[in-house]
Amino acid sequence: MNLIEKLKNELQTLRKKRLDFLANYIAEFNRIQQGIQDETDIERLKDFWLREIAKSKLETSDKAKLNKFRKECIRELEQSQPGSNDFNRIKNEIHDETKIQSLKTNRFCVDKEISKINDASSLNNERSIDNKIRELKNKNLSGNRDVDTLQ
Repeated sequence: MNLIEKLKNELQTLRKKRLDFLANYIAEFNRIQQGIQDETDIERLKDFWLREIAKSKLETSDKAKLNKFRKECIRELEQSQPGSNDFNRIKNEIHDETKIQSLKTNRFCVDKEISKINDASSLNNERSIDNKIRELKNKNLSGNRDVDTLQ
């Protein structure tokens, strides 16, 4: 075998190794991206897929792209579940509040936030809705009058 043939074979081997590396690299990137896209569990997106990205052999810039995509998917999932994110945020804010006066002062803000939640489960209890309507009407009446005495 002459020198030219030997160099051609070595070059061909290097090209094949590089092609195999790129094929595996792209397959790993696509596997993670598809897994993130198909994931329906927010907690798995936050934990499992974060670990998968971190332990992958991808370059830092590609890991950053996947993390950005993962965060977008988390945001979309949270928005597709009406009320869950808002409810948990409000619940945590109320739970973490240590001053009773702050809870009383911020009651209007909490009521306003709660009204933004698109959860229809409260509509099943008509009595609580009627009571809330009476409460709101009573706030708008002057003096000692209330809705029940006017009807």
